[in-house]
Amino acid sequence: YAAQQHETFLPNGDRAGFLIGDGAGVGKGRTIAGIIYENYLLGRKRSVWFSVSNDLKYDAERDLRDIGAKNILVHSLNKFKYGKISSKHNGSVKKGVIFATYSSLIGESQSGGKYKTRLKQLLHWCGDDFDGVIVFDECHKAKNLCPVGSSKPNEDRAWLFWSCRINFQRPRVVYASATGASEPRNMAYMNRLGIWGEGTPFREFSDFIQAVERRGVGAMEIVAMDMKLRGMYIARQLGFSGVTFKIDEVQLSPHYVKMYNKSVKLWVSAREKFQQAADLIDAEQRMKKSMWGQFWSAHQRFFKYLCIASKVKRVVQLGPGRDKEWQVCCYWAAVHGGSKSTGSLGGRWR
Repeated sequence: YAAQQHETFLPNGDRAGFLIGDGAGVGKGRTIAGIIYENYLLGRKRSVWFSVSNDLKYDAERDLRDIGAKNILVHSLNKFKYGKISSKHNGSVKKGVIFATYSSLIGESQSGGKYKTRLKQLLHWCGDDFDGVIVFDECHKAKNLCPVGSSKPNEDRAWLFWSCRINFQRPRVVYASATGASEPRNMAYMNRLGIWGEGTPFREFSDFIQAVERRGVGAMEIVAMDMKLRGMYIARQLGFSGVTFKIDEVQLSPHYVKMYNKSVKLWVSAREKFQQAADLIDAEQRMKKSMWGQFWSAHQRFFKYLCIASKVKRVVQLGPGRDKEWQVCCYWAAVHGGSKSTGSLGGRWR
């Protein structure tokens, strides 16, 4: 479906894009890998894969390896030195997949130069006539591209999406998100689907939003059906026939409560030290914003994993006992980046 859609062009001259809206567990990563491999075999050796976390690079490598495309190397954009990606000091990378996070695109070298930003590096590597694959994985993260009400514009991702639109007309754009077509306001970045704009009933995205929201949820369902009918959207779901669910409440042990309280005190102390450091160096506003952004991101990850850790012992107890070795117990990780975790275990996970 994606390859067929990519052979069509919108009235404004842009190549039509494709939206993968598969639910969790279906395998969006392998589908993306298949699209990249198909284009690689057809001579389009360069692809770009955007996602939300650098850890997902390992999942991208696994997906390519699983479909038999282990010869396609995946390179992290933030690992390159500033300058031409195809230059010798960057390993002369001239083909493969460049993997980048949305936030990495704002990276900028303090020393200057022609390719002092990550975005300029990437645009140069792709070339003026780039017609390879550009993947926007977990693309709902750009939902604030056209902010409404109290929501603030996501400037970094807005810059990325519109830069790709301005600089390229011919790339094969793939959007991937489990919640892609569920909220019409979050579709502002999907301009390559041709739902609004030149040659459509809706001149601007705002016109499309007004028409859909006036008619409620049913209108969005009709939009999704029309997208599927026109071959630009696929949304598969895992079957849950015969599946039962049970919520098991985990009682916190005194040891865990004590550890949690100590962790809170540690982070309070860390915040005070960070504030003192920022005051001492008289950091500029941009540096403060970056520093506190990384601080609270690490803070959120820490407590998320601490909460997950409190449940591990109970999860193991719920698994099959030694007398039931014929049973298979499946544990579903609560976060992305499972390939990196599995690799770190050295193959001991069974």
